[in-house]
Amino acid sequence: MAVVGRGERQRISVPLEFVDSGVSMAFHLRLVKEAAEGKAGPGRYGCGYELVIVVEDWWFEVDRDSAGVAAFLEHEVATLPLCFDALHVVGWTDHLYSSIAIPR
Repeated sequence: MAVVGRGERQRISVPLEFVDSGVSMAFHLRLVKEAAEGKAGPGRYGCGYELVIVVEDWWFEVDRDSAGVAAFLEHEVATLPLCFDALHVVGWTDHLYSSIAIPR
């Protein structure tokens, strides 16, 4: 794409990039884990509290990604020292919704 301005020529280029869906999913799940880590450890939460994390979910496809998200939450997030009864990960577009009980 080239843009011509008054009296001088400017060149603006916009590179076309493709991102693998697995790379995008890993990035967003890392953000979920970091958010959960911020709430980990002893504090004012405990029995009866549930942690809700909202994430951008344009990358999420139910048929393709549900099992991977559930496995990540179970193995990477539920094992953190969270003082909550449950974790809910909700997508902004309502495509992603996953809940797990936090073992104590």
